[in-house]
Amino acid sequence: MKTPPLFKDIYQFNVLMLNTTKAIPKDYKFSLGERIKNYSMDALEMIHELVNEPGSRLEGIANLLNKIQNIRLLIRLCVDTKCINVEKFSFINAEIERILKQLYAWQKAQLKKNTSSR
Repeated sequence: MKTPPLFKDIYQFNVLMLNTTKAIPKDYKFSLGERIKNYSMDALEMIHELVNEPGSRLEGIANLLNKIQNIRLLIRLCVDTKCINVEKFSFINAEIERILKQLYAWQKAQLKKNTSSR
């Protein structure tokens, strides 16, 4: 089975988050850094399960969308607390947008598939 582009993108995003959190100052390392890493790894596990489980994926996609949005919020906090610079935030946000676009398209396709099978 071929690996979907979304899985590859979330995998690369996970690597980006792990590298980004290395540079977070000690004061925020455990509050923001660890939470970002955990959410990012959760997202990787979630996409792995979604890709490998047959059947309706709507709930899993919704959960994954929520997880990615939570990461975005924490990254925004990192900018506001000066843990990462605006340029890094812009790059990360563009990656998040790319992932969200794919997830929304997948969600739309699943909704269409579910309504046409009824």
